[in-house]
Amino acid sequence: MKKVVIILVFLIATVVQGQPVWKMWGYDMQHTHRSPIVGSQTNDLKWSHDYHTAIHPLPVIGSDETLYFGVDWDPDMGYGFLSVSPIDGDQNWTYDIGGSVLSTAAIFWHADSVGMNGRIFASSNDGNVYAIAPDGTTQWIFYSGGSMASTISLATDGTIYVSNSAIFFALNPVDGTVIWQIDLGQTGNAPPAIGDNGIIYKGSYQLLYAFDSDGNVL
Repeated sequence: MKKVVIILVFLIATVVQGQPVWKMWGYDMQHTHRSPIVGSQTNDLKWSHDYHTAIHPLPVIGSDETLYFGVDWDPDMGYGFLSVSPIDGDQNWTYDIGGSVLSTAAIFWHADSVGMNGRIFASSNDGNVYAIAPDGTTQWIFYSGGSMASTISLATDGTIYVSNSAIFFALNPVDGTVIWQIDLGQTGNAPPAIGDNGIIYKGSYQLLYAFDSDGNVL
């Protein structure tokens, strides 16, 4: 039986101008799920929308409250990554992806960035990381060599940390080039957490690794 998911959206307050409302899984680099935004104090439904297929990851939310998330296979649109209006849930655009998006995407934002703020990064089980502009155009695609179900984490400088089934990558957000990579054998699907000191913590089944920003194991 095909799983059908309906998104329910309630009214929320706005965030600091220019910054994404919710830019990655767990909100911040430590994935605390603690937001400075005051949520709705009532259960008044703003809208609901049936996308006729399974939605595995949580949406991320841009600075204008646009929602971005991936969906499973649908006969009408294949595998897709969606940009959805916060007003009524209608699709702004659908980006054609070669596989399921099983994990939450991430949105780039940096106070000193020129031309990159709002760029969305999504991984797929087709082995690719996709960099997508807010208008739905491709910025770059990185092939990891293996299926990806890992959620993306972004460091303060925008470095992308993501893994396929075996390899943990640090990617340049500008062009998707590999900064460093480490074969962990098995990586698991949980995203790495990044401390305020820049140390990256990555679980791999029975092991927990701590890396510096150059990829050295501490």
